Amino acid sequence: PRRAGRVQRGAVAYDHAVCAGCQSKGASAEQVGAAPTAPARVSTYRVAQRAFARQVEFPATLLAAQDVTIVSKLPGEIQKVNVAEGDRVKKDQILVQLDQRDYALALRQARAQLAAAQAGVETARAGLDAGDVSRARVAALVEKDAVSPSSFDDVDGQRKVTAAQVKGAEAQLQLGQVAVDAAAVNLGYTTIRAPFAGTIGKRMVDPGARVMPQVPLLTVIDASSVKVEGGVPEGDLPLVKVGSPARITVEALG
Repeated sequence: PRRAGRVQRGAVAYDHAVCAGCQSKGASAEQVGAAPTAPARVSTYRVAQRAFARQVEFPATLLAAQDVTIVSKLPGEIQKVNVAEGDRVKKDQILVQLDQRDYALALRQARAQLAAAQAGVETARAGLDAGDVSRARVAALVEKDAVSPSSFDDVDGQRKVTAAQVKGAEAQLQLGQVAVDAAAVNLGYTTIRAPFAGTIGKRMVDPGARVMPQVPLLTVIDASSVKVEGGVPEGDLPLVKVGSPARITVEALG
């Protein structure tokens, strides 16, 4: 019993010593004069419920609504190029002029052949009219027994030949008209015009150059309206619908 009482008193004494030590340390901290810690600054936000729209971003290419390459439909030598790169042009404005001499000569030749064909038709028709008169005259004589029926057969056969000649001459006249029309079209092709109002993008030829059909001469661009071409990532396809609004950012314009 006595030994236990000593242990308890020792424990109590130890507690007092520890507490005394704490008080001693606290007193020393106050004596050093440490500054109290400042309260931390905090920000508050108000939470609100709003609709969230997911955006899909992807690279795309901005293209002019119309961008065509001008070519010649005929072989020929370039006489004039009336535009330079960057020039604004109007619809039907003359861009390139080819040498017209050969094509103008072809048109004159076709017109002369047409005139000859017309004369051939007139001659054939005059022969047919004369054959009709002879045929009627011989037919009347046959009825009067003035000539033999074989005479009528000869005249009638000649009239049929003349009628065939008229048809042949008329066919030649039609061919002559087609040749004139084709030559006139070719002559018109020597003057190359702008298909629409726009801007000259590239100029690939100069006066004196010999060009062939389908060889590029110029490009004309209509940038008054544009179109955008791009690929939507496969995973975002369900988010893109027809009629969905789109915002286009052009890097060159910021």
